[in-house]
Amino acid sequence: KDEKIGVWGHQGLPSGGLSPAVALPGSSTPSLPPLAVVTLYPYTRQKDNELSFQPGALLFVTRRHSDGWCEGVMGEEAGFFPSNYVEPC
Repeated sequence: KDEKIGVWGHQGLPSGGLSPAVALPGSSTPSLPPLAVVTLYPYTRQKDNELSFQPGALLFVTRRHSDGWCEGVMGEEAGFFPSNYVEPC
């Protein structure tokens, strides 16, 4: 089963705490805050919808898929990446 993770995280909140769960547009189910991860290895995208990165890059996971891939954002880019190339911050 794929796990939805919310679009808004805890970064930049005055309290420094986690943001409340929010429902994404078109969904009545609240989502969890995005998970911040750091990349462990370099990855060069194989398809246009994937992210490329070097070790130490910060990504935010927006969805985890059961096939071992994640969707996320890195800066202003969004795309897929292999979940075994990252670890939680």
